[in-house]
Amino acid sequence: MAKEEQVIKESYDMVVLGCEPAGQRAAIASAKLGKKTAIVEPNFLGGNSTHFGTLPSKTFREAALHLTNHRLRYYQSERKARPTMTELVRRVNWVLSNEVQVINADLNNNGITVIPGYAKFKDKKTIVVAENNGKVTRELKFGKCVIACGSRPFLDPKIPYDGKQVFSSNDILSMEELPTSITIIGGGIIGCEYASIFSILGVKVNLIEKRSEILALIDREIRANFVNQLDGRSIRCFLGDEFSSIEKNDNGKMVVTLASNKKVVSEVVLVCVFRVVNTTALNLDGIGVRMTPRHLIEVDENLQTSVPNAYAAGDVIGAPSLASTSFE
Repeated sequence: MAKEEQVIKESYDMVVLGCEPAGQRAAIASAKLGKKTAIVEPNFLGGNSTHFGTLPSKTFREAALHLTNHRLRYYQSERKARPTMTELVRRVNWVLSNEVQVINADLNNNGITVIPGYAKFKDKKTIVVAENNGKVTRELKFGKCVIACGSRPFLDPKIPYDGKQVFSSNDILSMEELPTSITIIGGGIIGCEYASIFSILGVKVNLIEKRSEILALIDREIRANFVNQLDGRSIRCFLGDEFSSIEKNDNGKMVVTLASNKKVVSEVVLVCVFRVVNTTALNLDGIGVRMTPRHLIEVDENLQTSVPNAYAAGDVIGAPSLASTSFE
């Protein structure tokens, strides 16, 4: 009879949940103060910011600007041939691979233990870590913890995501070929960023935003300048309107029907309207951490939760949900 594996029990001064930007900085700051520190991360070093969000989109943007000569448009009339998706993503993959190595080296150099698995609070000073199948492998006692497990796109069941013609912001860069046209649902930071990038690549862009203006969080003067640039690139904006359905027509094109009954036709659709935080499986209610109805964690000016030895940072505490803000 096989011997049953025992749960590993360890103690740390600080346990950080999530290797997103906020989690990385919190762990390194703790380690530099001489505290025994661990990070629990179920998926990959760097989190969504490194693998699906900030870093890929910024690298994709730089690749697009370089491969199209867009920055030289006022100095020379010659324009490079339209790049392929393979050429654009090659640079993205190289940067991501190197960034993961940098993060790993940074954590190792600071003596931080990285524990793969899914964390859940057992009590106010204990976290259990489980594998994907739910089997508990570790039990961690901690003095303080930081909850920084990030967010993910909300995949609305009425949207036919297929990774071929209908994408979320997490898989948009997995498309095999540049489309001739794209409809982007969501005029926030992510939606506007990709609208801008695809437009300089010669893709016809439709941008749908249910509010009366795009980039509501951004300074009004900067926003006005940006909108003027979008107009110059012939991006069609549908403001104060929202989608009601997405279907494929007989010609294989995607048709987005709006609440106003307008129909917007394009080759592919990118949906980036809403994100949900990764807090529901942590048993935060069980230890008394106060949360909003959207499962955002309530914190004070020091990022302390309603449980004195538990703190939270990054996307889990709400807007603006940006990597730069999380790092700070």
